Amino acid sequence: MNDDLGSERSGTVQARRGLSQVEARGDGFVLVVDDDESVLLSLKILLESEGYRVLAAVGGSEAVSLCGRHKGSIAAVVTDMMMPVMDGVATIRALRALDPDLRFIAISGGLHWNEEEDLTPLDLIAFIQKPFRINELVQALQKAAQSRRRRPSP
Repeated sequence: MNDDLGSERSGTVQARRGLSQVEARGDGFVLVVDDDESVLLSLKILLESEGYRVLAAVGGSEAVSLCGRHKGSIAAVVTDMMMPVMDGVATIRALRALDPDLRFIAISGGLHWNEEEDLTPLDLIAFIQKPFRINELVQALQKAAQSRRRRPSP
């Protein structure tokens, strides 16, 4: 399987929603949010192959619902920034309101952040431009896990 993400794919792929039974890598789930179900499924499969437990959400509203049901068990969120209805910024703000300790990694194929100050208000661990290699995302997730461990408990 090609580990480049965000490139054109032939055929229709339906994402399976819900919990993975794969053992966790680190603590908690990775919540992946994307409106493109083929990208969502690809990310889910690739992250599970790296040992992560993955929750998959088609769009921001579903991500908020999953976060509410699994509050405290989600370690990091990987979200597309360009989504209809609820974009990445709105998704991040809504999820952060539910769980301020979440770590966010933004991905996008259509958005270009030219200035670091654009990212500052979102407090992202990383912004990754599509297409990308899975190792870039894994490195960002490792950074998120380290950041989460360093933050003192209330």
